[in-house]
Amino acid sequence: MLQTIGEEGAVGRPITPAYLIDLATNENVEFRVDNFHERLRSDFRRTKQLLRERLSKTGSVELADFDLPSPDNLIDYLGVSREFRGSATDLVAASIEALRPAVGIEQAIYRVSAIPYTFERKLLLEFEAAVSQAGQDTWAPRWESINTSLVWLIASASAGKPIRDDEPGLDWGLSLSHAKLVVRLLRHGARQATKDPAWRALPAELAFCLVWLHADQLARVVAGSGIDPHEFGRLLSARTRPMIFDFKHEETWDDWLRQSSTQLTGHLLLAKAASTLLSAGVLVPEWLKTMIGQAGDNHWTPLPEVMVATPEALDASFWITVDPIPAMMTAGWMGLDHPLRHRDQNALLASILEESKEAEAGFLASLVLVIVDLDRVSDEPLTLLRKRLKATMERSSVLDDHVFLAVTDALARVFARLHDLSGFESWIAGLAEDCARKWARARVGLTEDNEASKAVVALFNAVYLFSATNRRPLMEICNLLAKNIVAIADAWPATLKAAINCLDGISHHVDIATAAEAIFPALLEFKAR
Repeated sequence: MLQTIGEEGAVGRPITPAYLIDLATNENVEFRVDNFHERLRSDFRRTKQLLRERLSKTGSVELADFDLPSPDNLIDYLGVSREFRGSATDLVAASIEALRPAVGIEQAIYRVSAIPYTFERKLLLEFEAAVSQAGQDTWAPRWESINTSLVWLIASASAGKPIRDDEPGLDWGLSLSHAKLVVRLLRHGARQATKDPAWRALPAELAFCLVWLHADQLARVVAGSGIDPHEFGRLLSARTRPMIFDFKHEETWDDWLRQSSTQLTGHLLLAKAASTLLSAGVLVPEWLKTMIGQAGDNHWTPLPEVMVATPEALDASFWITVDPIPAMMTAGWMGLDHPLRHRDQNALLASILEESKEAEAGFLASLVLVIVDLDRVSDEPLTLLRKRLKATMERSSVLDDHVFLAVTDALARVFARLHDLSGFESWIAGLAEDCARKWARARVGLTEDNEASKAVVALFNAVYLFSATNRRPLMEICNLLAKNIVAIADAWPATLKAAINCLDGISHHVDIATAAEAIFPALLEFKAR
C-alpha cells in the first residue's frame, strides 16, 4: 500500500519510492506508522495546505497552528540540506538552485520571497519571463503579502512592465492590515526562536531568515482564508503577550535582527517596503506615502516609528534592514532642511532639543523615546536632555498621567545610559516623596483608575526601564528592581500594597534561585510591615 503513494513530501525531504520501499520492508509496524506520520508532519507545504483548508471551512483558530515548527521542516521547504548553516545570501542561492528544477522558478520565488531579501535583477527577469511564457498576464499570488507584492512590483518594473498605482489588489497587498499581521506573527516566532534550544543552536542570521519565512508564509494563509487579518492579529497579540524578561533571550540576536523582527511595527514595515520600491525606481502610490507619514504646513514628515534609528546590518542584502529615510529624502519626500532628517543620533537629538523648546510638556520625551537611539548618543547631549526632562518634571503638578509616564520613562533611560545609579536612585526616591505629598489620602493600587495609582505604575515602570538597560545580568536587574521598589514604598507608604503585588508578579517571571536571592527578601520585609 505504501508503494502506491506518489512521490510527495518536502523538496528537501521527499517521500520517494526508495524511502517507501525501505519503510515497507521494516518489520516493526509501530515504527512504520510513526515514521511515516512524522514525515508527513514535517512537510511545511502540507501543513500550510491543511491549515488553509481548515481556516476557510471552519474559521477556527488554534494558537498552536502558528507556533514555530522544527527549523528542519522549514529548511526542507526550501529544498536545502538540513545541515546547511550558511549566510542569508548562500541560503537564497541554494534554495533557488534546489527549488527551480523541483517546482519551477515561480514556485521557487513564491517560497523564497518570504525571506526579506533583495533578489538580483537577473533572477527577477527570469521569474517574470516564466510568468509571461506560461501565458499569464499576472502572477496569481502577487498580492498575498507585503513580500509577494514587492517581488512582483520590482520584477515587473525590471522587465519594463511597471504596475499602475491603481492596479486592483495593490492596495490590499501593501495594506496596513497585512503589515500588522506579519509583524505579529514575526514577534511570536522570534520570541520562540530565541528561547528554543534547537533554534538557538542555529546561526542567528539563519534563524532570522527561517522565522521570517514561517511568519510570511502563514500570513499568506490567513490572508487567503477569508479571515479578517486585523481581528486575527489582535487575537494573536492578546494570546502571546511577552513576558517581562523576554528581552534577555532576545539579546542573543544582534540589534539589527531584533529591529527587523520583535521590534518591527506595521508602519515601519510598510516604510521599508516603500523605500525599497523607491530605490528600485518603482513609482510608490500616493496612498502608501500618506499611510506612513503626514503632510504639515512646511514638511511631509514620516510617522515617528518610521524614523527610528536603523542599526547597521551585517548583510546589506536584506531590504528589511535598510534605513528608509535616505531613499525618501532622495525622492524628495523629505526636505533637506527637515529638522528630523538627521541619521546621526547626536545631531538628531540636538535638533529635537531645539525644535521642542516651545512645545508642550510631553513632546520632547515622547519623540525621544520613539525615534532616538540613546545607545548611540554621547554623554554631553544626554546630560542636556536630562536637564530638560527634569525641568519638565518640576512642573509635574500640571502634567497629565500620559505625559508623566513618558517623561519618567525617558529620564530612566537617560540615567541608565549615563550609568548614573546614585543619581537615578536619588531622583526616583525624591519623586516618590513628591507624589506622597500630592496624593496624601489617595487609594493607591496597580489596577486602581486614579492619578495616584497611575503615578505609582509610572514610577515602577521607570525602575524597570533603568534596571533593564545596558544588558545587565538578570540577577542584577532583579536586585535593582527590588531595591528601588522598596525605596519608593519607604518614601510613599501608601504604595506598600502595590509594591507587594509588583514584586510578587516579578517573582513569577524568574527562576527560583533568582527570586530567592533578589525578590523574596524584599517581599518578606514588606509583608512584615
